[in-house]
Amino acid sequence: MSSTRRHGHTAPVVHGLQVFAFSAPGATLFPQYIGDVFLTFASASCRFLKEVHAGDTLYPQLEITKLTTQGDTGIVTTRATVHNQRGELVLDGEHTYSLKVRPRTKSDESIDE
Repeated sequence: MSSTRRHGHTAPVVHGLQVFAFSAPGATLFPQYIGDVFLTFASASCRFLKEVHAGDTLYPQLEITKLTTQGDTGIVTTRATVHNQRGELVLDGEHTYSLKVRPRTKSDESIDE
């Protein structure tokens, strides 16, 4: 009997940092939405809520919760979540990014209307 099953797990438990890596911007559509304005990944924090096992399917999501302008840069705060194939929230956290502020264009103005 493997130690995994001996300890009551159906498969090996995945290290939390591997799960956290799924919340990185490149693991989501975030880079496609923001374009070439990314400057720095400023901070990250998270809570691990459920075990993740080898073979689980993970679904990361970033939700913008706050935008702050600071001169020609801005700070974007996102809620970072990862769900498993059963829809269970396995990671909940927050990221902050520094972005270049781009000038508003005519197409931005039409979106505001």
